[in-house]
Amino acid sequence: MLLFVVSIPSASAQVHKSNEFVFFFGPSVTLNGNPLPVGGLIDAYDPDDLRCGTSIVSTAGQYVATAVYRDDFTTPEHDGADPGDAISFKINGVSATAVGPDDAIWTQNGDWMEVNLSVSYTIALALKPPMDGIGSPSSFTDYTFYVMNTGEGIDFCLLEASSASGWAVNILGANPSGYVNPGDSIAVVVRVHVPSGALPDETDVMTFSVKSAMDNSVTVSAPVTTTVSSSAADDFNPVIPGVFKLSQNYPNPFNPTTTIDFTLERSMDIDLSVYNVIGQKVATLVSGQREIGSYSVIWNGADDSGNPIASGIYFYRLTTEQYSRTCKMMLMK
Repeated sequence: MLLFVVSIPSASAQVHKSNEFVFFFGPSVTLNGNPLPVGGLIDAYDPDDLRCGTSIVSTAGQYVATAVYRDDFTTPEHDGADPGDAISFKINGVSATAVGPDDAIWTQNGDWMEVNLSVSYTIALALKPPMDGIGSPSSFTDYTFYVMNTGEGIDFCLLEASSASGWAVNILGANPSGYVNPGDSIAVVVRVHVPSGALPDETDVMTFSVKSAMDNSVTVSAPVTTTVSSSAADDFNPVIPGVFKLSQNYPNPFNPTTTIDFTLERSMDIDLSVYNVIGQKVATLVSGQREIGSYSVIWNGADDSGNPIASGIYFYRLTTEQYSRTCKMMLMK
């Protein structure tokens, strides 16, 4: 399982910082009746809807020492509040209600005003998954998911990816700001690493999940399946010089028995097993320490319990501590 948390810088335009400001703070800030989570955006505006103060919530349910700047008289532009101005607030881009105890007024430089805030809006996410993919052993397959903010306020997301088979997954990136405005989407690339020992036609289901940082109950997820290329076994050269040689079974197709030859060029601990097309072990043919030399193993098409198995495609894999090779065979009854 891999968890990726996007960063949380401000998504709004820059605030012009003058030499005079009033500090606003609030020990009680709620979103939909709950404490505003860490990462929530608090923005302050003057009566002309000019953004003149901003902060990011670092403790759930409160904001502290948010400087709301006065208009800078040294510049010709209107770039801040004036004494006596009523200050309005937005939480994550949605107009919030000021609930005191102090009035939300720009008074005089250096004052501290306690103004608690409350806001209610819909939080929602949508996810567009990619098509299933194909990979080869010791390679990777990239998938692009599109995450859309279908709610009413600015949101940022907690991203998680996990493999049902324990394959390695990496989230390569998302919107670098972390924020997603209402109606916007971000593209997230998830890389699935196909292990070297993966069998041809073996599958893995990777699940990608997205959770709202503003409401952990809002989450969407989607699976994507990676199938190991069926040509992987045919393309393998089952010879590792100085280690071992694994030969194609004969006869192939076979019924009722087949022979598998392999050669070890040094003493080693090995495992020779048979797997079905979904990667489940069917039978163990050889296991343990073997000396240098050539070996032949006859398999009778039965599982480890002695039960005959069904017709179909199977794979046999020779594994050492450092290497493994796989070949394909067919049982035809």
